[in-house]
Amino acid sequence: MKKILSLLICIPFVLTACSIGNVDILGEIFKTDGYICDSELEKILFSIESKDKEKLLSCFAPNAVNSQSDMEAQIDELFEYCAGKALSYLEFNGGPIVEESFDREGNREKILYPTYDVQTYDGNYRITFKLVETDTVNEDNEGIWSLYVIKSENDTDPNVAYRGDDKYTAGIRINVKNVILDD
Repeated sequence: MKKILSLLICIPFVLTACSIGNVDILGEIFKTDGYICDSELEKILFSIESKDKEKLLSCFAPNAVNSQSDMEAQIDELFEYCAGKALSYLEFNGGPIVEESFDREGNREKILYPTYDVQTYDGNYRITFKLVETDTVNEDNEGIWSLYVIKSENDTDPNVAYRGDDKYTAGIRINVKNVILDD
């Protein structure tokens, strides 16, 4: 009886804990959309900090990379544009925009569009990307399709989530001002 009571007391603490150390327990267990996007952002930031082209390329969908004849030049430009080790990041608007579709044959596609404000030792940046999380028709579509990065001081309005030109063109787009849509 004491073991059952101890277990019942411990379970709520484990399930409500956001993290232990640097591990997001619930995100890891349930693979939430936010957790998936945060993981991709961390890979991107690490690649930029370490100037690791191969690591950054591995984040992108194979078909996205193949559609860009100048992907290596885009990566070089990104490495030159971004400076400093990332100190923190904040997902703007509390989570990514999610598009998910199914067809009658059971095919599924899920696309995530997160937006972040990133603070580094050398400045602040705004980042958004298009991440094809699932494509059951063509797995080579899975991964990042487009990555937009701008220095915070160059953006149009820091109070609005950064979405670049809102076209999510394949490849890496740098210093593209936020398109603010009028209602």
